[in-house]
Parts: sequence; C-alpha cells; structure tokens
Amino acid sequence: MESAVVGAPAVEAEDEVMAYIVRRADTEPTAREIFEFLIDRVPHYMVPRYIEFVPELPRTPTEKIRKAELRGRGVTDATWDSRAEGLAVKAERIGDG
Repeated sequence: MESAVVGAPAVEAEDEVMAYIVRRADTEPTAREIFEFLIDRVPHYMVPRYIEFVPELPRTPTEKIRKAELRGRGVTDATWDSRAEGLAVKAERIGDG
C-alpha cells in the first residue's frame, strides 16, 4: 500500500537500504518476493538489504512520514535481511559491453 525507505547503519561501509512496507489488506507479499521484484527494476544501490512490514508508518500532524523515527528503530528481530537469506545484489559494471 505504501512504503518508506531509510538508511540503516552498517558496520563495514556506508549505510544499508532499509524499507518499511505497509501491505494492502488483500495481499501478503513476502520480503523475498519484494526483493526479487526490485532487482531488475531499480539500480543495485536502491534494492533494500533490509525489509520490515509494519501496520502503519509514523506520521507528523501534516501527514509526512517520520523518517527519523524509522531510522531510530534500526534492524530488529522483525526485520528481514537479504544477506542472512544468502541473497546479494551485485554492483553493475559501467562500461562492460
């Protein structure tokens, strides 16, 4: 139904991409399905390593998503990690032809 993407702290490099997703009532996609859907549709650096389903996104009184609050949550037990599943996105090589 809707989503928000934030940076999640990484130990070895730059922040990792983390997506918070609110599912529509009539669908139940898995985190792996969303990950695999995005691989061929967005640049490699936009594919989230972490995905977490939430019932709703935190909002301000003017309905903006509180991304700072989402960043503050960080990775939890409810967070799906693509690397823990053995999945990784390879960086695209520029100039290979």
